[in-house]
Amino acid sequence: MCSETVVIRAEKIAGSVYGSAIGDALGSAFEFIDASTIDRILGEPFAWNYQSALPGSLLHPRCGGLPTADTAMALAVASAIGSGEVLTSDCFAHQFLRDLSRGTGRFSDMFWTGLPDKETTKALLRLNGGCDPAICGEVADGGHGAVMRAYPIGFLTDREQVLRVAAIQARVTQGSSGSGCCGSSGSCSGIRCISG
Repeated sequence: MCSETVVIRAEKIAGSVYGSAIGDALGSAFEFIDASTIDRILGEPFAWNYQSALPGSLLHPRCGGLPTADTAMALAVASAIGSGEVLTSDCFAHQFLRDLSRGTGRFSDMFWTGLPDKETTKALLRLNGGCDPAICGEVADGGHGAVMRAYPIGFLTDREQVLRVAAIQARVTQGSSGSGCCGSSGSCSGIRCISG
């Protein structure tokens, strides 16, 4: 039987993923479009309805209302947390391969049509080839995918665990990148502070 704390935490993680997915889908039409263009097209600086990606945006001509690869990756992280397994690089690698692999992953369409970052796609190829998850990510690949997907980790109950797990999941695709690991840890720490 689940404790009330675990159920509340699961509900908070689900709520954060749902809310983020909605925001991701609303904002995906405007990837790399400057604020003045958005204001001119919408008549205000806010998107209240789903729209197809604007010409000049990274996702043009994608249909409106679809979350991007960021949401697919956050769902994979949340799935790893929900698996009940110890949150190691192996656990995250298994979940990333299971959920994001082209054509077979649960979130494959969302990931591959939603502008996946290059470091994650390269790491998935290396993981498929048998690379050790603890050393799979390569700093030279750069990127920020680990930060965009990390926020469900912020709902773990122990602060030290939050920081450790954020860095572990970042290293699977970013290597020992200071920015990927620190950004993920910072993002998760922020969630932990506001979630209580």
